Amino acid sequence: MTTLRILACVLGILSITAAVPISGAPGGNSSCKLDLVFVVDVTESIREEKNIPKVIEVLQLFVQQFHVSADGTHVSFATFADESTVHNSLNDPNYYTEDAVLALINSTINKLTRPTRLDNALKKADEVQLNGVRKSVSTVVVLITDGRSHPRDTNFDALRDHVYRIKSRGARLIVIGIGPAAQRERYRRVLKEIGGKDVYYFDGYDELGLGISNSTEIICPPSTCKDSPGMDVAFLVDRTKSIGDVNYQLLKGFLLQLAGALTIGHNATHTGIILFAKYPSLKNTFSDPNFHSNAAVRHQIDGFDDTLGRPTFTDRALIEANLSLFTEEGGDRTGFPNVLILLTDGQTNTASKPFSEIIPSLEAKGVRIIAVGVGDYEKFQDQLEEIAGPDRVFNAFNFQELSDLFHVILNEICSTKAGWYSAWRPWSPCSDAGIKTRTRTCIYSTPHGKGIGCVGPRMETKPCGVGAKRARGLSEFRLPGKEKDWNFGHPSTD
Repeated sequence: MTTLRILACVLGILSITAAVPISGAPGGNSSCKLDLVFVVDVTESIREEKNIPKVIEVLQLFVQQFHVSADGTHVSFATFADESTVHNSLNDPNYYTEDAVLALINSTINKLTRPTRLDNALKKADEVQLNGVRKSVSTVVVLITDGRSHPRDTNFDALRDHVYRIKSRGARLIVIGIGPAAQRERYRRVLKEIGGKDVYYFDGYDELGLGISNSTEIICPPSTCKDSPGMDVAFLVDRTKSIGDVNYQLLKGFLLQLAGALTIGHNATHTGIILFAKYPSLKNTFSDPNFHSNAAVRHQIDGFDDTLGRPTFTDRALIEANLSLFTEEGGDRTGFPNVLILLTDGQTNTASKPFSEIIPSLEAKGVRIIAVGVGDYEKFQDQLEEIAGPDRVFNAFNFQELSDLFHVILNEICSTKAGWYSAWRPWSPCSDAGIKTRTRTCIYSTPHGKGIGCVGPRMETKPCGVGAKRARGLSEFRLPGKEKDWNFGHPSTD
């Protein structure tokens, strides 16, 4: 088990975040630039005071994997037990060097106390440490704990609220559980609610130290986007009242994560955003130079009007993307792959135009469509598959779990496939031989990397009267079970 956990780290299984190149940066990983927030448990569960040097050594080694500088990675460091102490802020220029951060860690961990209050730790991360984040880079919060949040004193409602606020700000939460206690069922459930799929367990600091040299791979693993010269990426974002005000903030936070993971620039990736309810609202086109930077796009998302509408007309949003974004006037560039990402929580209105009359025009322009359904997605899964095809539909049970899809969606955005299939066309009428067929089209676009063609058959046949086995896409990203967890009330995956 120990070997497997270390191997997972080496392979970079943890979710990816943005890697912004820094030309000629000395020390650490020069290809990774982010705002890195450490929240470190210093309770007596570390066992003995003599283990403090090991804790310090591992944390310092962790920091040394990144290039800390004014223009590179910024680090904020906090320790907690009953209360949380923030030792520096992200925007404090006194800690824009690796040596300064290492000295800070060495001087602040000197005494172990109790009990463990995860609620207080995340409160300080939310209210203090995340102040000073930069719009131009991604933010990662790394919680290192034994997981034993004191059940009598911990305010789990407050804990839940701070997790929500951190995610709404576009920060990724990664949890590292240290020691056997963190792996007990009751503590695993709490840590899972904080980090989702980004929770990783180690038997102790010794084991964490063995894998920490790969922390760059853990937080900033090589992305499939690195082979891309850039893309034209359209975001179609549902803002209907069924989402709700609280969930809409989580949706915006997820957009911030995705935008932060792309290299946006004049000669790199361009983004266009459409918000929609009854009518689409075009926020910007690919050609608008005011949005040719990560900072500008993330600032725009932060400033979206939070007014929600009704009903849902997904068809109109797709038509708007076809007419206003994927055109020469909209800034669609020859030689740059086209990607459209649809984020929605419900089915389109019954008065909508058939998708079969809309999607072919986008496919003809080489647009790769990715559909994300949140909530009761099974009620509108057929629509999502008609829009994007079964292999490019992804689901989350609720908006809290939307961030768990970050890794797989980013990989799909930056896929190295040169061709992909459209959705299956309807089955043909029965032939005289009692057989019917259906087809799909292989769509070719500029390959991002080495590129491969379409994989799989272009035509299927079956005897009349036999039901089709419907492909459900990447079902492993759906959450099985019906029992409720302790706070957000969604199915447990444990």
